Amino acid sequence: MKYKMFAVVALMSVASFAGAQSVTVGYSQRVLDAGGQEHQNSVSVKNKISGALTGDIGVSVVQKDDTNAITNRYELGVTYNQPIVSGLSGDLRLAHGWKAKSGSAVTQYYVVEPSVTAKLSQLPLSVKVGYRIREAYDNTVADNSKTTRLALGYDLTTKDKISLGRDWQRGDGALTQTTLQYSRAF
Repeated sequence: MKYKMFAVVALMSVASFAGAQSVTVGYSQRVLDAGGQEHQNSVSVKNKISGALTGDIGVSVVQKDDTNAITNRYELGVTYNQPIVSGLSGDLRLAHGWKAKSGSAVTQYYVVEPSVTAKLSQLPLSVKVGYRIREAYDNTVADNSKTTRLALGYDLTTKDKISLGRDWQRGDGALTQTTLQYSRAF
């Protein structure tokens, strides 16, 4: 059931962002600091807005191992990209999100996410370091976190990329996450 729901939401996201610049799908294994594990499936679609601005829409579905509880997150974001020097660029992503957790009301939050990406010389490799701040608009909602991110990307072709990442999330829902992603550019 959870995979059918994820597939339907993913297809709706892709269809609503027709003409996308790229699509990324991912799988993450999350180890909670409080104990237990979760598994996350995600899809995001990006499209160039203008110049250095890119818009994105993303959906993630997280399932807890011990209770099978589902948490869905939906985000709309915009990213500004700025080349710094040859092979090095910086991004700043701002996003608005909705969190729908089993048995709870939908809550909203914002995201601020700066990052730096370095292409490794002539190799098809890149390293991305980022920091994600997520804060609930309602201060009575426990959905505030700070996440340090590190990812290694490999360009399979000029349009296909895989990446392996590690996240260290602190604050509400503290965890460590390992992510595998595939991106296809159009």
